Amino acid sequence: MQEESSDGGAATKGQKWLRPATDKEEYFEIGHRNNYGQTFFGIELTSSRPLGEDLVKRALVHLYWKVPVLRLCLGRRDGRLWLREMDSCILDFKVVKDGVEEDEQQKLIEHIFNTAEGPMWCARFLPAAGGQGGVLLLGVHHTATDGLSNIKICHFLHTILDDLTAERRVDDAEQLADHVGDEEARLLYERERQRLLHDPDLYRRRKEELMAATKVPPPILSVLSFPRNEVATTRSVKLVLDEPATQAFRQICQAEGVSLHCALTGVVNVAMLGILEALPNTPPEHNFVCSHDINLRRYYEGDTSRILGVHIATFSYKMSLVTPKDVMHKFWPYVLELHGRLREDLKDRAPLQAVALRLMERSKDDNFKECFSSTADPEYCYAISNVGDVTSTLPGNGDFVQVTNLTWCASLRSRSHEASASR
Repeated sequence: MQEESSDGGAATKGQKWLRPATDKEEYFEIGHRNNYGQTFFGIELTSSRPLGEDLVKRALVHLYWKVPVLRLCLGRRDGRLWLREMDSCILDFKVVKDGVEEDEQQKLIEHIFNTAEGPMWCARFLPAAGGQGGVLLLGVHHTATDGLSNIKICHFLHTILDDLTAERRVDDAEQLADHVGDEEARLLYERERQRLLHDPDLYRRRKEELMAATKVPPPILSVLSFPRNEVATTRSVKLVLDEPATQAFRQICQAEGVSLHCALTGVVNVAMLGILEALPNTPPEHNFVCSHDINLRRYYEGDTSRILGVHIATFSYKMSLVTPKDVMHKFWPYVLELHGRLREDLKDRAPLQAVALRLMERSKDDNFKECFSSTADPEYCYAISNVGDVTSTLPGNGDFVQVTNLTWCASLRSRSHEASASR
């Protein structure tokens, strides 16, 4: 019996079909075809032993066999998109000697994967002079992974590189993580849907919050018009805080009783104010709507340390925050207000209720299959990822190979968000 493949042709017998794609996975595949939602990581490596092309390639082959999400490809079955396992190990790997990191990053942002056959990830190695390290760039299709999954994959890759450099055996049969679908997320959405149905006051409050957070046009459009008749592209802008500045920022956040996530949100809002100063009659305050991509694992039961895949909400959680022009005179109280609101919302499962509400009242605006052809104004100013504390997950020092910098970037049409951690 033959199956229809994703390119409309006949699929090979014996293909290992895994499961139907979730809404979020299908959203990212549609986005990928529209040059949206590409993620990549830049890993800066130093090594006390030579780190050559062959060793890096061997590490990537081991990574393929040890991490299930890196063996994914896509196909159509029974009239819908499915995930399946690749027929064989294929690497999309190149060594770019004398390459410029920023140029190679831009190529990865615009890279299109062969999702019908795989792989849905790629790697580019820019060796350092003398062969004692280099930069390894990883591009990953967002249908396969979310941000936390990618950080874990970088950690796995660093461990494998260090093992190979130390001439330790790497067992491909040992799986480093599990590829998990959205079964638990759907149960969580249903549980909150029932709460909304049985609590009219909660339903009304969440609906008012959703309306307030999605009907405010981004103030930035008063200064910069949204591109409508041209292809919008992402450009990544890297700002790396050195270790002393990073530690000082963390310490003041702890002293003020706020999370890094909320402090960085405040910093972005202040930067937005700087852009809006170009307006001739600037109002005394602006209402900025931020889209928070919440890591759903925080709500799962049991051990979540091995879970890979896409575990962010079907619809991102949006929060509006009125920001006065003189916010720098009271920055930390301003951030503390945001911290308190977000903490209470996370505790009360408001991000799940927001998804449940939009699923209950789904309209054309919520049809992810049409959103990429929409000409409507964006309903938020910017997006920021809330993956939680990843300190223990970040790759770092090995016996021979060290990760000195990790850069994370995702393309969002004409916008990008990027985080960088130095060691």
